[in-house]
Formats: sequence, structure tokens, C-alpha cells
Amino acid sequence: MTTDFSGQFGPYSLEQKLGEGGQGAVYRAYYTGQNRQVALKVLHEHLAADEDYRARFHREARITIQLEHPHIVPIHSFGEIDSRLYLDMRFVRAEPETRCPPTRRMACPLSRCGS
Repeated sequence: MTTDFSGQFGPYSLEQKLGEGGQGAVYRAYYTGQNRQVALKVLHEHLAADEDYRARFHREARITIQLEHPHIVPIHSFGEIDSRLYLDMRFVRAEPETRCPPTRRMACPLSRCGS
């Protein structure tokens, strides 16, 4: 199942599809309402149609949005646009994993990659 959009998704201008998985796709997007670049996860349409999934999504998003930790990407907002659930998250520009030593890729903090 693919999640392809071009151009606009509500107030988000989609710039590049970064990846896709079982729940949906993640885009680098520009949120025009707050003039910032974000990572936007748009879930597959069939997930929003499942009332149990929808309730769990909202419950978990409300909890996750409150988390603050250096290893957790912050969620700015979440909701639904055109029957699609989405998460608006901080866009983190990451270095390619090849910049970290192979034996330390999972434990290598981004500030030390490539040094």
C-alpha cells in the first residue's frame, strides 16, 4: 500500500517523501501556518477507518506529545486531514549512518558522527 501525495496536505507543503512503512509514509514538509520545516507522518487511509485504531492513535499521541528527552523526536501536533491521520514532528537532519563507525552506529551520538 502506498501513501503518495504531491503538493499540499492541508496546511503542509510536501517537499520530499523520506520513507514508507506499514503504517504510512513520512515526508519532509513545510508547515505554512507556522513557517517551519517538519517531518510529517501520514498514516494509511484504512487505519483512520478503524475506530479502535483511531482511538489508540489519539490516546498514544496525546501521551507522546508530552515526552521530553534528547533521544525522542518531539511531536508538534497530530490530527486528521481528509480522513488521514497524521503526526507533525520536528524534522531532524541526520548524518548518513556510514559516518559513524560500524560497531558504534546504534550508540554513536550524532554530535560525534564523522569525527
